[in-house]
Amino acid sequence: MFLFFVENLKEMKSSKKLVKIALQKIKDKAMHKGISGVPSGFVEIDEFTNGWQPGQLIVIAARPGMGMSAFTKSMILNTTIKFNQAVAVFSLEKSDIHYMKMMISYEAKIHHYLLGRDNDWCGLKNKLKNLSRAPIFIDDTPYISLADLKQKVIQLKSEKNIKLIVVDYLQLMTFQKLSIFNRRQEIDIISRNLKKLAKELKLPIIVLSELPKTVEKRKKNKRPKLPDLRKITSIELYADIVAFLYRPEYYGINKWEWDRKTTEGQAEFIIAKNRNGWLNHFRLKYNPSSFYFSDIEIAN
Repeated sequence: MFLFFVENLKEMKSSKKLVKIALQKIKDKAMHKGISGVPSGFVEIDEFTNGWQPGQLIVIAARPGMGMSAFTKSMILNTTIKFNQAVAVFSLEKSDIHYMKMMISYEAKIHHYLLGRDNDWCGLKNKLKNLSRAPIFIDDTPYISLADLKQKVIQLKSEKNIKLIVVDYLQLMTFQKLSIFNRRQEIDIISRNLKKLAKELKLPIIVLSELPKTVEKRKKNKRPKLPDLRKITSIELYADIVAFLYRPEYYGINKWEWDRKTTEGQAEFIIAKNRNGWLNHFRLKYNPSSFYFSDIEIAN
């Protein structure tokens, strides 16, 4: 005996109705000044993507040492402080206090190892006024299940009007408390359901993912590629955008190959998949001492 469950059954729309809706969205976009989605705060990336859009699943992946966590925290602070848009962060690896210490380091422009050694507490407190008011909500439940994450997001959206969800990171999530799947199957199910959740809640979800060690084993070009991500998960199938972070300086490469300019203090944000647009890559400035990412002038 087979049982079929119909979930969230929706009425099918005619082409007449859909054309009208689509044209209105195109018109709204044309009339809208600035970006329509949630801003990352990085000018070139926002201009290219038009911001993170409702319903999108965005994957940002990198090897350790590339600054993925620093980029994410920089982006969150941009989104919340500069644009006052609320962000929910699920920090599965680090505690909420540790996560906030890194943001304090960024905002105060002080190396995280030096926090607490600065006796100018009044000055430090003044630097953090904006951070204290920022609409950032952090949950540090380790190995959170997809069901628990969904429940918390629904509550946060209702109570805090969150505009963006960040999951740090994919490999530490679980599908359910007692999984009957192998880990690869479980990650794939989580990935598919994260996309479903983004669409259902009409919110962009950014998921961080660590790339495998095989990237390091390549003798020449260690710039990440989509096949690197496929070796550990099929999340690429469900993602609207897949982006990689890459710092050639980390590998002793001192010049960018296409214009021979210095790579010192720089990183590359590579959009390797974009379901609704083109592929591209952008240079960013990176300050490892304060975990700080910012825009860079290409001409410099």
